[in-house]
Amino acid sequence: MFKKESSIYLDYAASTPVSKKAFMSMKPWLDGTHFGNASSIHERGRKAQKAISDARATIAQAMGASNNSQIIFTSGGTESNVLALIGATKAGDTIVVSEIEHSSIRELSDRYDRDFVFLPVDKRGLIDTDKLLQIVKNHKPKMVSIQLVNNEIGVVQNIKKITKLVKAHDKAILMHTDASQAFCHNSCHVDSLGIDLMTLCSQKVYGPQGIGLLYVAPDVKLSPLFPGSQEFGIRAGTESVALIAGFAQALKDATGDRKRYIQATMDLQVYLFELLERNNINYVLSGVDPLPRATSLSFPDIDLDSEKLVSFFNTKGIQLSSKSACMGAHAQKSYVQQAINNDAEKNIRISIGRSSKRRDIEKLVSVIKELC
Repeated sequence: MFKKESSIYLDYAASTPVSKKAFMSMKPWLDGTHFGNASSIHERGRKAQKAISDARATIAQAMGASNNSQIIFTSGGTESNVLALIGATKAGDTIVVSEIEHSSIRELSDRYDRDFVFLPVDKRGLIDTDKLLQIVKNHKPKMVSIQLVNNEIGVVQNIKKITKLVKAHDKAILMHTDASQAFCHNSCHVDSLGIDLMTLCSQKVYGPQGIGLLYVAPDVKLSPLFPGSQEFGIRAGTESVALIAGFAQALKDATGDRKRYIQATMDLQVYLFELLERNNINYVLSGVDPLPRATSLSFPDIDLDSEKLVSFFNTKGIQLSSKSACMGAHAQKSYVQQAINNDAEKNIRISIGRSSKRRDIEKLVSVIKELC
């Protein structure tokens, strides 16, 4: 019998573990201590509604949201993105999105009666603001949606600058950003960024899976995707108090822990590149200055495609990915790599998180060296 190697998790961009504090905030709503439908007017219902209201206030503070804005709870980042783009526009409206947006946004162009205009990025994965402004002038969009941090190559867009430029041209244009991958590393202060709508996802911030949110600025009107009375009449369905409580706690903790988290994960990413250089490993980096939450690398000297690479690392006890989990396990070549003119089919995505250690990076590099 061979000894099973200990597992090393380097796929935090796909999902993070639930933190102890987030779990403890959920526990009373899972073990039967508290329960009740927040729409009920009896004592248990009122207690559930208060827990949701308290969580909403905690989240608003973490996001820098004003009191008269709305925090709409959803099932996750995908639903929040759809609610933002479809709920805030109508048939025939033009929506400008980047070529490297999350698949939940890209795929809307084939499903809804909206005119989607795709904005190219350069080889670094960055938005060309001159091209954006030209498109805005030519197409007069209802909305522009640009991801704050890309989920595959980790490139960070200057949303504050982009929003300022778009609003200077026409302040009526709605600005949405999918910040699902951003919160642990970036301030997502909505007033500072100047955006109208923001998507966040719990499972990316050490909260539970199955819960997300859409921030909605005070003057933005949304139409629900399906009828119901919950969440200000915007998102139907009985709210999960446990998930909402865990999400709120995770966002609160991420806000307080951000400085330390950034330093720790960035140090590990620097260490990764140091070890690759020290071991004379030939690699190609996709994008520019990626966050540790999503670093896409290819290795010209390794004669394995992405799927086989991921499978091989898994046999060595290292869990990582080749692209966004939302693209599916057997999707064709990544549209993100195509957008930045990367013809490599050997990319792996390494995403570092709260529990990552230097020894994890050392093991990763040793396996890469074994393959070269």
